[in-house]
Amino acid sequence: MKDGPLSAQVQIAHTRYLVFLVFFFGYVLSMFVINTWLTEQILNDGIRRAVSSDVKEVVSRRISRAYMTAIATEASMDGALVLGHSLSLHSACIKSQSCSMVALVADLAPTSQARLTQVGFRVVDFSSQTQPFPKDRRADVLKLFAFNITDTEQVVFLSSHVFCLRDADVIFTAHAAYSLAATLDHDLMVFTPNGTLSAQLLQRYQARSADRKDRGMVNDADVVLRQAPINRSV
Repeated sequence: MKDGPLSAQVQIAHTRYLVFLVFFFGYVLSMFVINTWLTEQILNDGIRRAVSSDVKEVVSRRISRAYMTAIATEASMDGALVLGHSLSLHSACIKSQSCSMVALVADLAPTSQARLTQVGFRVVDFSSQTQPFPKDRRADVLKLFAFNITDTEQVVFLSSHVFCLRDADVIFTAHAAYSLAATLDHDLMVFTPNGTLSAQLLQRYQARSADRKDRGMVNDADVVLRQAPINRSV
């Protein structure tokens, strides 16, 4: 008789322990399922954001208009940075992200390229392509490559020592008289990139650059560049 109540108490304690175990493992299992679901949602959200970011990057590289410059020496960096800041400050299309800034570079240190990126330039490195040319001609060669950036429909090319005091976006739709006789020795060119034309210009330059005194590219460029699809809308 003495063992009866004790045995009942043991059974009750045992039952309570089993109930506790059931609830405990149920809780652990539910938390595991919830955490797994949340982790999956977070990963999926991260993937969606990454894809969205990639799409935005592709779109940004297909902007139809671009301000472009060429930098072939570290000495031109200060001027290019001033140009970038002045365009970012005054250009309405850059502020609205409807046009971009592109820097064609050669022989620039990674830190210099990073500084260009910080002020808003998309940096395109042509160092390997310009190696066959003398260093004092590489800035001109970069101008030739500008005609081959065919993911941009309209280009306003500005030398790196130029800067803007006001919004210059009107140049994109300027009358032909303001296209400034698109020659490679000017500080301003307005043109539509054309891979065929770029190749023709490069071929002419390579053929005549052997003579260091001959400015063949600049002298011949007038004839060929006048065939370029220069923007002539009013």
